[in-house]
Amino acid sequence: MVSARVLLIMVTVVSFLLDLYAWAGPELYLIAAGNNLGLPDEPALQYAESDATQLTTMLKRLGGVPSQNTVLLSGETASTFRRVLVEINARIRTKHTSLENDTVLIVYYSGHADAVGLHLRDTVLPFDELKDLIAGSPAKVRILIVDSCRSGGVTRVKGAIPADEFQIQLNNRLQAEGWAVLTSSADGEDSHESEQLQASFFSHHLLNALRGAADKNRDGTVTLGEAYQYTYQQTLRSSGQTLHLQHPTYQYDIKGKGELVLTRLANDQNRSGQLTIKKAGLYLIMEREEGGRVVAEVSVGREGTQLVLPSGNYFVQQRSRRHYLEYLLTLAPGEDVVLENLAHRMVKYARLVRKGENELQWFRGIYALSGVRGNVLSGESIAPQVILRSFVDMSWISIGIQGRFAQSHLKAVEGLTQCTHYDIGLGVSAQRFEDIGLFSFSFGLLLDVSFHRQQYSSPGTVSDRNSWGFGFGMITSVEIEVFTELGILVEGGPMIYVLPRGLTRAGAEVGEEIKTPLSWWTAAGVGWKF
Repeated sequence: MVSARVLLIMVTVVSFLLDLYAWAGPELYLIAAGNNLGLPDEPALQYAESDATQLTTMLKRLGGVPSQNTVLLSGETASTFRRVLVEINARIRTKHTSLENDTVLIVYYSGHADAVGLHLRDTVLPFDELKDLIAGSPAKVRILIVDSCRSGGVTRVKGAIPADEFQIQLNNRLQAEGWAVLTSSADGEDSHESEQLQASFFSHHLLNALRGAADKNRDGTVTLGEAYQYTYQQTLRSSGQTLHLQHPTYQYDIKGKGELVLTRLANDQNRSGQLTIKKAGLYLIMEREEGGRVVAEVSVGREGTQLVLPSGNYFVQQRSRRHYLEYLLTLAPGEDVVLENLAHRMVKYARLVRKGENELQWFRGIYALSGVRGNVLSGESIAPQVILRSFVDMSWISIGIQGRFAQSHLKAVEGLTQCTHYDIGLGVSAQRFEDIGLFSFSFGLLLDVSFHRQQYSSPGTVSDRNSWGFGFGMITSVEIEVFTELGILVEGGPMIYVLPRGLTRAGAEVGEEIKTPLSWWTAAGVGWKF
């Protein structure tokens, strides 16, 4: 009986160890190099070394790369990079001698380069030599990631190629063998850094991909294929705001089936929380508060996403064409926060422009208003008028363009001459808006050029008159937001008009004079924002 129990225990232990081995996955090695300085004639970069540091931290926390298998090089030379590669290859060869060599080597570089090679300070590591060192590694799978200008030289890709889906197999046991090369740009293209992101476009989006933005099937893991697809699309989108597009490229030769998992979102629960975003859109995530360091700019598809972020306080903006939704959240270690469950504040697009978060919104809506204008000629009645206007919003001023029509009646003092006055004007305003709650208050200047037609009806001999004039004055307005697209505008102010006036006596025209009457106007109406 005792021997049977012992046998049962042994079988159980062996089974457990086999299962543990099957789930252990491959052993990962990482070499990450960042160089802000390239050759003497190249401008210094700002974020290449921090890109390498952040990628190292990400792959250690979520990718499971052991600290003893990680080498981070900051500002080193080509000879140091070469020596580290040789040493890591020798270590893998010594440690993993069996046929079950489940090892993955990841080599990452951020810095200056050209079609020939990497520029590490004032030295060059040729791409051909770099590829030979990686191709000669005893690791079963080798991955090279290069974030630099003209890095497509390492893949020998001329121009852009479609970002086709590909899979590199690695589940719990490594079922693939070969190599893959990912670059931030095609041969001859520039790679861009962003002061707002404090990183290069490519590395920033790669990090977001690894923290969960690329997990399209929501299985809690990010594969190499998913990471490349997301990084390609977002780098192309971000570089679309610059002078030249940037097309990440890839080249690979992998044998086997399965998916190479780079990160597992549940790996860092003791230090990180998880932010779940369900609604599609573009999200900007900043540390602590609005204006803090940008942690992530994430494009979320219809399937939603889950992001692993270090525990702490965050400010999140969801960007849409008409408005932003702003959230404040706190992530605790191991906590899963659903963004849509949090309280938020809606900020309309025009207000964001006025805050300086966008340079210009050329055409944000049309306003239709009706009101009255004070008399500009002696004896003239108050004139009803209609106004059609729009704004060009900038961070420090709003430029308005308006067209108006007014009609008034005039009866001369002697009672003989009666006139209908048609007034058509085109004006431009410059206003400074201040946004308080649902209200936007403004104060500024208004210039107006007008065409006047005076049509007489009298027993005298006065002829109808056409003339031009102009006016200048102040404008004050209050805008009230009703819905996302609908607003109410009330405005008005004093105006000084400069226009010619015909002189009549006993029903006959006897001359002309220039008048500069002080008048006023006011109007109210609704606007539809685009």
